[in-house]
Amino acid sequence: MSQDGYTATEALAALAIIGMAIGGIGFGMQVIGQTERRVNDAVVQSAAARLANYRLDGLVRVAGPFRSDGAGGFEGRADGFSFDCGVGRCGVEATPGALTVTDAQGKVSALQLAAMHAPKFSYVGSLGVSDTWPPPALPPPAPAWQTLRAIRLSDVSTGNATPLLVTRVWRDQSPTCEYDTIIQDCRRAP
Repeated sequence: MSQDGYTATEALAALAIIGMAIGGIGFGMQVIGQTERRVNDAVVQSAAARLANYRLDGLVRVAGPFRSDGAGGFEGRADGFSFDCGVGRCGVEATPGALTVTDAQGKVSALQLAAMHAPKFSYVGSLGVSDTWPPPALPPPAPAWQTLRAIRLSDVSTGNATPLLVTRVWRDQSPTCEYDTIIQDCRRAP
């Protein structure tokens, strides 16, 4: 520095340092913005999955029991399921990005699940997991029928078997059941 002020080299060096600092701050803001967008997308997807799980739980909460011998009228496929409920059939159909739910009043609603690209339902019975319900009959000495315990929805496009949704079927017997421990079934038809 001379007594008359800064030299051009010193001024340019100072401007270069200030420019690099501003560039670093700009890059940091861009990274923060991308991270915020990813977190926001994850929160939205989580809320949508939670809502879908709540709706499916509500749909099957008072239904059942569903048995593999046809009691309860439950039919499950890889792309959806349906069952007798009240005056008609309740059910869920899965398409990429959405679930279509038909409730006991016949009202059809769509639930968006953006993270779901290749949906697939599977059915957890008292004897194992199956892609359809009723499942294929097991050879003896397996019981003649099994009870549906849960319904799982997974996205098979990711190659990950982790379920996106799991809906528990709580009823093992109908409310009018008089359970007989010898025949291991209800005496009255459900």
